[in-house]
Amino acid sequence: MKNALLSLVVLALVAIVPVRAAEQPGMSQNPMAARTAVHQEAMKKLEFLAGTWKGKAWFQMGPDQKHEVDQTEVVQFRQEGVIVLIEGLGKDAKSGSIVHDALAVVSYDDSNQKYTFTSWAGAGRSGEFEAKVGPNRLEWFMKNAGGTIRYTIVLNEKGEWFEIGERSIDGVAWTKFFEMTLKKVQ
Repeated sequence: MKNALLSLVVLALVAIVPVRAAEQPGMSQNPMAARTAVHQEAMKKLEFLAGTWKGKAWFQMGPDQKHEVDQTEVVQFRQEGVIVLIEGLGKDAKSGSIVHDALAVVSYDDSNQKYTFTSWAGAGRSGEFEAKVGPNRLEWFMKNAGGTIRYTIVLNEKGEWFEIGERSIDGVAWTKFFEMTLKKVQ
C-alpha cells in the first residue's frame, strides 16, 4: 500500500511540475529557443549592413603613402540570425592586385551583453575584439602595446556604408589612416 501511494505521488508530480514550469514567466519548453531569440534581437541592430556593397577606399601606411582601393563587402546573417558574417575584398585601384582579403564574424554574448568582432585577414592575422553596436553604427577596437585602433562603420545620410579607421596612442587623440565609402548593390 505504501509503495502504491508513493507511486501515485511521484506520478502526480511528474505530470504537474512540467505544466507549472511552463506557466512561469521566462520559462519555456525550449530554453535554447528563448536564448536564440535574445541573440536575434540583439543582432537586428546590424540589419543595416546586410547585402553586397561596392565602392572606393584608401589607406595610408606612412607619410604620403596613400593607397586607393576598389572594395567589395558582402554581409550576411547566418546561424538563424545570431551571427553576422562579413567578407571583404579590396583590390589596388591601379593594378587590380588583392590588398585586403578578410573575413569577420560579429556575435553577441547574452551573459555579459556585449558584442564581439572576430576577424581573419591575410598573412594569418586574426583576433577577437570588443565591438559596440548602435543605431546604424558598428565600432570595433584593436588594442596593442602601441595603442588602440578603432574602426567605425555608419550608414550615412545617403544610405552609404561609410567607414573610417583611426589609431591612437593615448585613446584621446585619433589619427585617421583609412576611409571607405560603399554603395549597396544587392
